[in-house]
Amino acid sequence: MGTFALKKKLLQKLGPVCPRSSPIAAQCRVKGSGAIFTTTSGSPPNVLAHRCTPTVGLVCKNSDQSGSGCRDYEIRYLCPKPSSVWTRWFDRDNASGTGDWEPLSDQLKLGAVCPGGANPLGAECRERGTANVFTQFSGNPPDNLLRRCTSAGLICRNADQPVGRMCSDYEIRYSCPA
Repeated sequence: MGTFALKKKLLQKLGPVCPRSSPIAAQCRVKGSGAIFTTTSGSPPNVLAHRCTPTVGLVCKNSDQSGSGCRDYEIRYLCPKPSSVWTRWFDRDNASGTGDWEPLSDQLKLGAVCPGGANPLGAECRERGTANVFTQFSGNPPDNLLRRCTSAGLICRNADQPVGRMCSDYEIRYSCPA
């Protein structure tokens, strides 16, 4: 089968990789070796279907290899500094019209989101009035999203939903440097 160091599987087995945020980088290596590679540098010894990213992880398929199969890989993630604060929940739009548009750019037109005008480090989203929080990398939003909960905001288009359904009404809050 091969090595599947997928972030999704790690989340299911171990819980969140970074508490209250998403990884910003990843490093991979063959188990027990010192030769590290990343998305953009270093050379893995196998052909990889997905190369060492903070969003997905690493995928090595035995069927992609000539000769022997995949090596046993390890992955580590870099998490943002924990010194951040959450904003209040913002709900600038609702699902009437073309969908629920909660982009950061529109929120900034109403004033600074983070103290001192700093850029957000990450975001959490939820359906308005619920406690079901999701991020860019974890959780399950109830709709098909054009832009899944990122520090750039969230976009849900009614046109992307099953026939007869509209987007839910979403709220977003941002993680800001402390």
